[in-house]
Amino acid sequence: MKPEPGTVARALEHLVPGLAPLPARLASAVEAYALVIERPAGSTLFDDGHPCAGMLVLERGAVRVSLTSAGGRSLVLYRVQPGETCVLTLSCLLGHERYPARGEVESDVRGLLLPPELFDRLVWELPAFREFVFSAFATRLRGALAIACSVAFERLDRRLASALLERVERNVSLDLAVTHQQFADELGCTREAASRLLESFEASGAVALGRGHVRVVDKQALARLAAADT
Repeated sequence: MKPEPGTVARALEHLVPGLAPLPARLASAVEAYALVIERPAGSTLFDDGHPCAGMLVLERGAVRVSLTSAGGRSLVLYRVQPGETCVLTLSCLLGHERYPARGEVESDVRGLLLPPELFDRLVWELPAFREFVFSAFATRLRGALAIACSVAFERLDRRLASALLERVERNVSLDLAVTHQQFADELGCTREAASRLLESFEASGAVALGRGHVRVVDKQALARLAAADT
């Protein structure tokens, strides 16, 4: 169903701080070219080597962005949620390049897709939109550096404890529907290594394991491990 006239421009004004009111000429361009998209959990938004279709401004849902090695191992780089942007998308748009990673829908998404030509016009003509884009770029770059440091310098058990606590906060539940392979992808390690650590956590009483399921039993123990220096 086609949106009512003006609703797409108003949605963009709501999603990007400081953008309202859009100048009439740009509001018309947004109405004409921006696309309202919805995708279910489990679908792929973009993949390695795909051309960039535009900047997605999320209204709801979450997108997981990950890299996959030639050997098939994955590493989750970050997640994009409402109010955030994908730094790889911005990089591809600004550099006119193809995606170097995969973006998968983690929970059902709805948002506005701004095609490259419209994105370029908004960046050049609207200071508020330009600030939003480059602020998001800087934030994501800091996050990417933090991930690189974590992979290079932090012990795997600390990173796993942190990943467990992050999922508890994100899901607002101690019961997590997650597989050992998903944790391996999160940490950039093998499934066997993730399984060994999870089993050691279970032996210590911090978690209880089930098939495709992990229950956090002792959050304080995980927090101490995540904060440990050695």
